[in-house]
Amino acid sequence: MWSIGVITFVLLTGEPPFYGRNAAELFKKIKTCDYEFVQPVWQQTSREAKKFIIALIEPNMMKRLTVE
Repeated sequence: MWSIGVITFVLLTGEPPFYGRNAAELFKKIKTCDYEFVQPVWQQTSREAKKFIIALIEPNMMKRLTVE
């Protein structure tokens, strides 16, 4: 489900949600789900789409949106 959130983010923006100056920084951001909705790309995106991504790119597996 987490991957679906990342893929959705990429499909809506054309860019990955996580960036880092090096591999260590990138992996830290991935593990902590440290991303943001940067304007103006997200200005035209619905609140529901953002909520969907937030529910999927959730670091706590128990809180993450499930298939059910």
